Amino acid sequence: MANCLKCGYELKPGDKFCDNCGTTVILPIKRQRLSFLPWVVGMLTAALCMIFLIPIGIELYRKSTGYEKEEVRKQVMSDCEVTVSDAKREIFSSELYGEHTVFRYPRVEIEGRITNEANAKIRDRIEKYYDDENKGNYAADYTYYVNGNMVSILAEVYSLTVYRAHYHFVFNISIETGNLIDRYNFRKQSGVSTRMFSDAVKETYEEYFETADLTEQDREWMLRHVSFDSLDAYFGENGHLCIGIEIEKEKGSNEYVRFDVETKKQIPSPITFN
Repeated sequence: MANCLKCGYELKPGDKFCDNCGTTVILPIKRQRLSFLPWVVGMLTAALCMIFLIPIGIELYRKSTGYEKEEVRKQVMSDCEVTVSDAKREIFSSELYGEHTVFRYPRVEIEGRITNEANAKIRDRIEKYYDDENKGNYAADYTYYVNGNMVSILAEVYSLTVYRAHYHFVFNISIETGNLIDRYNFRKQSGVSTRMFSDAVKETYEEYFETADLTEQDREWMLRHVSFDSLDAYFGENGHLCIGIEIEKEKGSNEYVRFDVETKKQIPSPITFN
């Protein structure tokens, strides 16, 4: 039972006023005990959700963006064995030079990949110089580089006749697909934008023309005749981006020149006919 706070008179249940002094009855407020248990349970639940859901979210992100495929692709490519061997090799004596000359071109095999189409295109481009009509009039040889996700084949065909024609070929083969990579896709797979690629090539040409033994008029004329669409790009020694292009000079003469785009230096042909 409660008592009046003013006179101490015993109050009855439900009284709003004290029967003795008429004072308004004010009952003491019971303090509720706070419980932290729901908060603790909620925080633990949130922590557990983060522990399990964040890895799942990262996994879903990788799959949606292709990141996971890229990582797997790099691993697969690093494990692929690349073999480059002679598809054709014949040594003969030149009627003009009376010496042993080689005619050979490559075949590329990549573990787990079908490269028949790429090899057929290489063969078709070079084999025509060794038909019944031309046999003995041309020498052919090649070299190759394996860098990153591609195999770069450099081949040359050299005329043994008085005309001394010289033909240059660059074949880039994707290790991921086993197919040839055209100029457009090479720029994409090199990881360099078309603008950056073109600027780097132009700087290389300009530096070469500045140091070349040319008159200012000749230099300006040659720069005007540089065609970016006709250059042969590949990854060469030490994984450096390299380009080869046939530069048209005055008086109708042409010269095939190779450059290391990273060092901006002219590089000699890596191919020797033996």
